[in-house]
Amino acid sequence: MRLPQSPERASEPIKTTLGRSGAGRRVGDLVDSQSKRRAEDLLDSIFKVATELVRGERASLLLREDNSTDFVIARALGLADDVKRQVRVKTGEGVVGLVAQSKRPLLVRNVASAPIQSGEGSYRSDSFVSVPIVVDDEPRGVLSITDRFDGRPFDEADLVTLELLAGHIGAVLVQQEHGEALQRLAETDPLTWLFNRRHFDRRLEAETNRALRAEHLLALLMLDIDRFKQYNDRYGHAVGDQVLTAVAAALRQAVRVYDVPTRYGGDEFAVILPDADTAYPPLDRDRDLPTSRWRRGFAR
Repeated sequence: MRLPQSPERASEPIKTTLGRSGAGRRVGDLVDSQSKRRAEDLLDSIFKVATELVRGERASLLLREDNSTDFVIARALGLADDVKRQVRVKTGEGVVGLVAQSKRPLLVRNVASAPIQSGEGSYRSDSFVSVPIVVDDEPRGVLSITDRFDGRPFDEADLVTLELLAGHIGAVLVQQEHGEALQRLAETDPLTWLFNRRHFDRRLEAETNRALRAEHLLALLMLDIDRFKQYNDRYGHAVGDQVLTAVAAALRQAVRVYDVPTRYGGDEFAVILPDADTAYPPLDRDRDLPTSRWRRGFAR
């Protein structure tokens, strides 16, 4: 087993690596394209380049699940579909879990020397390499490759290659998260934190198409606040905003987790209710909840 070298000692493996099969150019192309391509496409490309550069015939990219410490397979080569679906690794468990926990790469020339055995016993070669994907000092994934096509053990140049590409995978994950956060902000009403009209229009089209394909019912609930303009004029916009946020909170509480509560505009709200055959109880609650709670405060 070899631990990673210092940057100074790793200079020769880096030169060797970047000289292989135009590796430097290919990594450079990935960097240039990183801001122009979808995150999922970039992950596909980086994973493919990784397996080709180190000449591995079996590989996996495991990423940490959201709100979990478990890792699941996001990309794989040479693994059966049922294996890909079933694999779930906890931090500190097995080779992948150890690499994730330690946040240090592992280069094994002979599996007999590995600190933890895989337990599968089905590898054709005695060597493998695993590198962590670390973002803000947090393990986010592990890239592992084994079964080198020529049967030779992986070397330090392979390790450096995968560490380099793991860094790009980490950057893609950050890009993906930022993009998702921006998307959420762009489709969220800043006052009520319900979805906004932009998200509503997109989801209504998608849910309509899904309902037609599946022959399911789809319901749309539209509502507004009685005499809201009079209330707003009398007590001021700040108090009016409090009413809007309170109605939004009540609406969010009343609907199901997969419904789409939206601030449609002004004092108007809308809810998309997929699978509407089970939506009628929430419809009754939505009709009564806001009125019963704030009736006394409205100007008459």
